[in-house]
Amino acid sequence: MRPSALLLCPALLLLAGLPSLAEDAPPKAPKRPDAIEAKAPIKDFTLPRFNPNGQKAMLLRGAEARLVSNEEIELKGMNLSVFDEKRRDRVETLITAVTSTFFTRKKLAIGDQGVRLLHDEAEMSGTRWSYDWNYGPKGKKVVIEGQVKVIFQSQIGDILK
Repeated sequence: MRPSALLLCPALLLLAGLPSLAEDAPPKAPKRPDAIEAKAPIKDFTLPRFNPNGQKAMLLRGAEARLVSNEEIELKGMNLSVFDEKRRDRVETLITAVTSTFFTRKKLAIGDQGVRLLHDEAEMSGTRWSYDWNYGPKGKKVVIEGQVKVIFQSQIGDILK
């Protein structure tokens, strides 16, 4: 092959849109995905949440978790600890559930199977439940629709105020 033909080969390859043998272009970085993707379940899952001051506000744990999206987590063996707003070293509410779905942006946990909620003022259990940690100006909201059992730890008059 003639030397002039060798010089034309890289130019023709560039014109054709193909990478040249002489060109050493850096590889393109992969695009960042919009959603988290996990093919297998995560064992011993833990997700802490913090308030704007950097103090622990909540701790979500699960024996097994599946990340459905950036905002949705399916859990088996859920354990949700919500910390007292004034004393961050103290757990205000503890919720355990067989299975649940947690929506991170909405701060909402829901489930159809058994749930148990422990609080200073009451202990609750049942099925078909939701816990809204971001429920407007009044704070948190618990709804249990099936097989409901409630044990009050204080006088009912104090709770209904």
